[in-house]
Amino acid sequence: MQESMARLTPHFSANRTVREYTEQHYLPAATAYHLRSANNGATGRQMVDWQHSLEQNWALLRFGEMKVKTGGEQYVFDVQVYLAGLDPKVVRVRALCR
Repeated sequence: MQESMARLTPHFSANRTVREYTEQHYLPAATAYHLRSANNGATGRQMVDWQHSLEQNWALLRFGEMKVKTGGEQYVFDVQVYLAGLDPKVVRVRALCR
């Protein structure tokens, strides 16, 4: 019993738990906070502005004509996408084929 406690105690100790939480959760969270709060929260403002833009323009976003070309076992899709004022750099269009 003493041997088991000697081997297992380090795995279930408060010191280990505090160290692991600090290294795995608290320090990364603090780093992320400092990155987000840099330049008076510029990154956070950009994210909120992007979200508002997406909410305002989502209903206007639409797809136009789609053309599919085949070449052997390859397909090439040509799709018109109307972004309704959204910045093309923040939009990604994906095709899922089965």
